Amino acid sequence: MVFRTWIMMMVYVAAIERVPTEEQLDAQLGKAEHRQLKEYLRKTGTSESIVIQKVMEDVDHIKSRRKHDREYMSGYRCKTLRKDLHDAVLVGKIREEKIDKIDKSDKRTYTFDDFWKEYPKKVGMSMAIQTYLATVKTDKDHEDLMSALVNYKSSEEFKKGFIKNGSNWIEDWRGWVPVKKQIVKTPAPKPAVEPNPEERAKVAALIANTMKDLNAKNR
Repeated sequence: MVFRTWIMMMVYVAAIERVPTEEQLDAQLGKAEHRQLKEYLRKTGTSESIVIQKVMEDVDHIKSRRKHDREYMSGYRCKTLRKDLHDAVLVGKIREEKIDKIDKSDKRTYTFDDFWKEYPKKVGMSMAIQTYLATVKTDKDHEDLMSALVNYKSSEEFKKGFIKNGSNWIEDWRGWVPVKKQIVKTPAPKPAVEPNPEERAKVAALIANTMKDLNAKNR
């Protein structure tokens, strides 16, 4: 019973994170239980104040750790935000530079944005642009890319939530292009060629001579 009261006191001190008064401990632990605990601690050569002091040291350590974690996370978020802003500016510049390199006389009906707005996990845009410009050269390539994306979205991998970053998926987009079934046409049978009258007469004469020789031998 005393140990239970001891634990309850330590938990209470840790919860309020300050040294409680005698009245607060009496109300929380019960007067009789509190008195028994103080007597037990006195017999073991320690005191209630020493136990509370140890708990408060742990509380102070936890507070210090929380403060350190908050400062670290605050700094981390600031660094991440600055990096995101830097990447956004860099991506904008890269995209403008890449688009400027496209021959103006090339009447393309497709753009990287057509693909990017359809891809669900928009991560690694700058690398995705470079891969797109390197692998998508014609309208047919762009059509194949969009077909590959539709095929990827209908895959079991995608439906289970295993979605690749945009920059990673586009590196192997051709592997998702639907394979078209080739229809093998069976050639029509050639019509039988009828022999001309001369050949037919020759064959008939040959058969007649052969039969005549056989009859002669049988006599």
